[in-house]
Amino acid sequence: APSNSASHGKLSRHVPMADAKARKRPRVEWTAVEAVDGARVVYNRPCQNRPRTDEKGLDATKRAVQAKTDSFCACFSPSVRVRDLGSGKEILKDGRAFRTRYQTVFRESGTALEQRVLARAVFESARGG
Repeated sequence: APSNSASHGKLSRHVPMADAKARKRPRVEWTAVEAVDGARVVYNRPCQNRPRTDEKGLDATKRAVQAKTDSFCACFSPSVRVRDLGSGKEILKDGRAFRTRYQTVFRESGTALEQRVLARAVFESARGG
């Protein structure tokens, strides 16, 4: 299972790969900005939402949505929680709710889904570490 941990302003995480050889690669360290950009890249990956079957007659659309969801969720801690920034109200209470929400987003949005960064602010710790 992927894990995220903060360490000197970077996130260490293992990104699941499709082939066994790639899974043996060392952990990747990203800054917070790189981690967010990685999630954005996955979020913007086109994913058909129209039913289609592969050569074996299996639902290829369902597998594509599952793969995109897996890749997106790997960018976050399994214990991720989402709160409203203004009110502090909990929107998604855990990793399971997060996965369910984004799997629905990817399944229903198809290829039209796009996240763009219009402005960015980075806040660093005043503790110097």
